[in-house]
Amino acid sequence: LHEAISQYLNFVFAIYDNRQVDLLSEVTALAVSITEQVKILRNNHIIGLSKNKTEPYVNLAFTSSLAAYRAVRDHVVNITEAMTEET
Repeated sequence: LHEAISQYLNFVFAIYDNRQVDLLSEVTALAVSITEQVKILRNNHIIGLSKNKTEPYVNLAFTSSLAAYRAVRDHVVNITEAMTEET
């Protein structure tokens, strides 16, 4: 997930730097892919919680990390929308 978010940010920044707004539709596909990754990780985590005893802080750290990655994705979506409005 971290690598996907990193690539996503780099891609959007490259689009902005090079003013390649025609590639913005690809950004949407990447955003959807990241959302799916978060859902899979969250669901697998929930399944793991029901099968194994997990320390509460581990659970909190994991779910907080997922939420933070999702927030980064959302911010990049907002940046993308702003770039679309500029053209």
